[in-house]
This record gives sequence, structure tokens and C-alpha cells, in this order.
Amino acid sequence: MIRTLLKLYAYWQAPKRTFTLLHPVKTVQVAKTPFDLKTAFAPRLTALATALVVGPLAYRLGKRAGEGTLRTPAP
Repeated sequence: MIRTLLKLYAYWQAPKRTFTLLHPVKTVQVAKTPFDLKTAFAPRLTALATALVVGPLAYRLGKRAGEGTLRTPAP
């Protein structure tokens, strides 16, 4: 119980420092995240593949949906 109260007090006083001291591995992982996102290859490849698949599909669906709705009848 006393340990929990001390942790609560520590988090209240200095949350970042307390988290860093109590969870060093998580702190390093969180600090690495921006670098990992900037240099990662898989997310970029996934985004490119998604764009290559969804682009033509969206074009065709849009073309098909617009066939009957945008044309005006001839007088």
C-alpha cells in the first residue's frame, strides 16, 4: 500500500521522470518511434500497394456509379 502511494506521489510530481525510471525499455521504444516511422520500409510499401489497388478500383466504381445519374435526358 505504501509503495502504491509513493508511486502515485512520484507520478504526480514528475510523471515523465518517474515513467522513465520505472519503465526503461518502454521509454526507449517510445523514443525510437519517430525514427522507426521515418525509416521503415514496410509501411511505405503497404501504402504504395494499397494505392495501386484502390486507385483503379475507385475509378471504375466511380465511372459505373456516374453512368445513370449524371446524364440528362435528350429533349
